[in-house]
Amino acid sequence: MDAQRLVWVRTANPGGYGSGYLIGPRLVLTALHVVLPDQQWAAEVHARVGHPRFGDVEHRRAVVCWPDPDKDDPAQDALDIALLWLSEPVVLEGRPVQWGRPGGTTPLPFDGAGFPAFADESARGDVEHLRGELSAVSTSSSDWVLDCRVWPDLGHGDVHPWAGASGAAIFCRDHLVGVAVEDNRPMGGRRLQAAPIHEALSMPGFVDLVIRKGHPGTTASLQNVTANNAVEGPVRDLTPVALWGAALLLLAYGVDAGPAGVLLALLMMVMAGAAMRWGRVRRGGPRTASGHGDDAGWISDLRQAEADRVAEDLRARSIDVAAIAVPWRILPEGSGSDACEPPGPEDVNGLLAMWSSRATPRLVLSGAAGSGKSIALALLAKRLLDDTASGPVPVVIPLSGWTPGSGFYEWAAAQLAERYPEIVGEQGHLPSSSLLRALREGGQIVPFLDGFDEMAPERRRRFVIALNQAVGRAGSFALASRTVELEEAGRNTGGFRESVSLELLPLSSDHFRTFLSDSGEVARWEPLLVLMEDGEACVPASVFTTPLMQWLGLQVIGRTGRDPVFFADRATFPDRAALERHLLASLVRAVYDPADGQLGRTRWAAENAGRWLRFLAAQSRQDDDAIRWWHLHRRHQLVLIGLYGGIFALLAGVAAKLSPTLGTALVAGSLWGVACGGGFTVGYGFQRRAERERRQVHRSGFRPDAGLWVTWLRFLRVLPGLLLTPAAVQVAGGLMRPMGDDSSLWMLLGQGVLVATGLGLVGGAVAGLILMRGALLAANVTPAHSASPSQLLARDRWSTGAVAVCCFVAVGLSAVAAWWFGAQSFVPWGFAVAAAGTGAVLGPMMFTVWPVFRITHAAYVVAGILPASYAAFLDRARVGGIIRIDGMVYRFRHKLLRQSLLNDLEAPELLRRDRLGIKYFDAAEHTKAPGTEGM
Repeated sequence: MDAQRLVWVRTANPGGYGSGYLIGPRLVLTALHVVLPDQQWAAEVHARVGHPRFGDVEHRRAVVCWPDPDKDDPAQDALDIALLWLSEPVVLEGRPVQWGRPGGTTPLPFDGAGFPAFADESARGDVEHLRGELSAVSTSSSDWVLDCRVWPDLGHGDVHPWAGASGAAIFCRDHLVGVAVEDNRPMGGRRLQAAPIHEALSMPGFVDLVIRKGHPGTTASLQNVTANNAVEGPVRDLTPVALWGAALLLLAYGVDAGPAGVLLALLMMVMAGAAMRWGRVRRGGPRTASGHGDDAGWISDLRQAEADRVAEDLRARSIDVAAIAVPWRILPEGSGSDACEPPGPEDVNGLLAMWSSRATPRLVLSGAAGSGKSIALALLAKRLLDDTASGPVPVVIPLSGWTPGSGFYEWAAAQLAERYPEIVGEQGHLPSSSLLRALREGGQIVPFLDGFDEMAPERRRRFVIALNQAVGRAGSFALASRTVELEEAGRNTGGFRESVSLELLPLSSDHFRTFLSDSGEVARWEPLLVLMEDGEACVPASVFTTPLMQWLGLQVIGRTGRDPVFFADRATFPDRAALERHLLASLVRAVYDPADGQLGRTRWAAENAGRWLRFLAAQSRQDDDAIRWWHLHRRHQLVLIGLYGGIFALLAGVAAKLSPTLGTALVAGSLWGVACGGGFTVGYGFQRRAERERRQVHRSGFRPDAGLWVTWLRFLRVLPGLLLTPAAVQVAGGLMRPMGDDSSLWMLLGQGVLVATGLGLVGGAVAGLILMRGALLAANVTPAHSASPSQLLARDRWSTGAVAVCCFVAVGLSAVAAWWFGAQSFVPWGFAVAAAGTGAVLGPMMFTVWPVFRITHAAYVVAGILPASYAAFLDRARVGGIIRIDGMVYRFRHKLLRQSLLNDLEAPELLRRDRLGIKYFDAAEHTKAPGTEGM
């Protein structure tokens, strides 16, 4: 804070005075209500710039330049910040103002200066130095809470002692973080509130004036300020880790470890110091909140990324090949919708017109299963993304992962951070508060919610309540659901407030003909179309009224080479449900075993493909209907641990038969590798959480932060295998004894565990600090596209290799150190290499998922429930339209396809147990057949 830049602001209104701060030769920052009392602009504004004890003061006339008084008056809940334009410049020396955003959980010291009434009783402009603590944890609306060291006595009737302090600039660590706007009278005058400056920096008009008219060198860069980083960088990030490492060394070898132990401890300290220095250099400079001075940059990136994703999803649904009609009607009043007339044609253009005609658009699309709700939602989103470059950004989000315990906008922000980590997630620089504000307050991001009907009834009820509470009267959204589930939720909750409910109508034979014509298949289908139009093919006419069934019919006929008139056979298809079941069940065979002469023949037999897809369908039911390769092991992890633990123990026993040294090395390497991997995981997670807290960004990526407790649980899961291995070695060939007695080996193993854990802690923390952008270990993505599941798998493979190298080195050093201090001699090189190799194999499993996925996949291949080429198989399923990519996960194209796979009882033995006796799903998990639902 520069005392010469203090500004005493006075207006012609009674009691019209306040504080301000000079941020440019003619630009003053103040509070909006100082110049807009009672929602009326002040007639005259005068400014006194300077402090009489630190130099001359200058008097100027001033006008409000932001918000623009010539435009509409700001709303009562508008951000309480304003900019004044002085009649003449005031030239002062000094640096340009730097902007900050408080973060962390530890209170920050703040200071500022203003002209409150209790310090300026003679109305001559006396200054009061404001000091105290600002806690980012305390909240009051969206303002910062300031606990002052010095406060006035409020016991003087209607007198407001703090009057005049409004507009004072508030600084934390020499960074301007807010503007004082209000006092909290219930707190006895001890607490003020400050409007956050980062919210003003998200508004283009404010940023434009600051950059163009601020002091030379002024930018819109926003620095995160916490009590830990003190702005200059994470000086203490690695100190706890280094202390842990040193403590483990002392615990392993005692205080009298000798010069070698002291040298090793010093080496760890040097590593920690070097990492801290590196972190200061990398992160010492100011950071912008989003890589841009305002919201325009990251909003533009998000718009492009979502447009690319929606376009790709529509291409996967063949919408780029053939146009899908979207007829609809407005539901009558009483269904939860506002009464209104359609503003345009009842198609996608009409949906766009309906959306644009409302000040606060809220559309609820309903229809039968397969009626095209998801397509309509995606088409509307695409039109909004393509038609405007400055409006709100619609983002299509599936509701299958929503949980009642989280706020709606917080959940939506987490979904976006996971989908686009380099734009709005952990690998970017956008504070989580900015993303939440864009969703909650600014209306810059509009959620398009799909799959409401796929939630359980109680979750649907609670979601309606949560969404109504979140959006209030100003939030927009679009939502798609089946009609039956939507009506049920409406009866229980009253429905979605102030929304327009639209029902998608069945497609006509003319729509079907247009779809086939665009696909180039109308000639083949002409005989069936004639029968349908003449009323002689009633079942196909009733089935091909939804986009899903039209697409399925086109795929099945096109890939099998059958005559479409086959669908009119009443004996084979007596009713609608029979034909729908046939179309759903035939897709897998059509994709993986097309007729001779048809394109797309694959190396996988349709029977095997069906069995593998059934398994994945059962897996996805336990994981919000998504196929995540990194969760593949969860249902059978105990069986897999026992299986592979037994295999490893058997290998160790065989090795002990050949050589006790080799067998003992496998025992030591397994213990030390798991300890090193666990330490690496804790250190990396600690550093990643500290960095995310410092930057106040959303967590993203498929790898969760594993703390001490999670890592300990992982260790307990593999502990039986670790104990079984030395028992097998002892029975097979005996454990070696480095010093000739029974206790020395266990002492050696224990000391090695401590050393490996300490090295893993430091190594993980160093990796987390240096690789804070996650180039290797956090599986980051390009700004334009979300990472695909196959890309994540490849990146996690590289991460596994990097961690394996670290574990190899750490376990090798542990062997050297443990042997030297335990046996007072150099470790046999064969023992060290074997132990290091074993640690490199087992250690990464505590951190990365790729090795766990691979051993799980191998077991499933032997069991016959997954193919050997997992990624290629799923890619073929994606190309065939069975599944689709949704960010980092695969999902089935439609819920009916997944249900059809689960209801396939042609080979019931496959639904019980596989070749290894693994029970992977039961007939009890099946849902009712798709033909029996509200079609």
